[in-house]
Amino acid sequence: MLKSFLLIMTLFIPFTNAMSELRLELTKEQYKKLKPGFVSKTKKRFDIYIEAFDGKNFLLEKKGIKFRLKNDQKKTVIQVSKLLSSENLKCDSHKITWKKKNTIRSNNQELSRRLMYQATEIFKYLNSDSEIPKDLIVGFDSQIRKINFKGKDFLFKYLPKNKKVYFLPSHTNKKYRKKIKLLTQKKSFLKLALGKTVEKRNDNKFVTFYELEGDGKSEDIEKDPNLINLFCKKVNALSPSKNSKALKMEKNINLKSYKVRSPFLFKS
Repeated sequence: MLKSFLLIMTLFIPFTNAMSELRLELTKEQYKKLKPGFVSKTKKRFDIYIEAFDGKNFLLEKKGIKFRLKNDQKKTVIQVSKLLSSENLKCDSHKITWKKKNTIRSNNQELSRRLMYQATEIFKYLNSDSEIPKDLIVGFDSQIRKINFKGKDFLFKYLPKNKKVYFLPSHTNKKYRKKIKLLTQKKSFLKLALGKTVEKRNDNKFVTFYELEGDGKSEDIEKDPNLINLFCKKVNALSPSKNSKALKMEKNINLKSYKVRSPFLFKS
């Protein structure tokens, strides 16, 4: 496993500010088994995801771009991340994913609050039978285009030219995380997060997903792959489980709603 991982890493060394993420989807039982080892206070977060809509599809996720407002109890952060590479790895019988990405953040609180408010207003209409007001959508899109930070370059670089596109809130979720820090002899570290994510599904009920994530600087993992072994040590204490079935989630529901209730955006 480590040999193939190191081979992949050598292809991306120039991105020295990139971050790596190791991830394993958990069952509720696996989550409960790991929880006693995470003694830190649970951190809560509410995320609003933003997508680029061309009248038919959301475009950013297909380009490996994640754009969201991350709101915890202290502040809201505007974040854009671009996937650079991904790989499926194994910790014994467990299948984990490794992703490498560049992330840029903005702490502009005034703009963040404005976007949070406008997104919430749009979601109210998405959850009703009323048509979404055009000025509300255009206003939200306009605020995105006024953002003054480097993350916006990711957004426009990967969007189609000469095509009408609107930035819209796509979905939300609530995240609960307990974190610990793992160190190696080379003083490299991995932030391990045990979490659960709550999302809405197509029957207006909520579903909870569980996960174990390991985040660290990609350059550290390149120099010290024992960080992956630390992650695997946690994972291998668990019994293997089958992948959960895919569910139709809020993002898909809202995409359909935008298609039906905002065709006026794309009339010439």
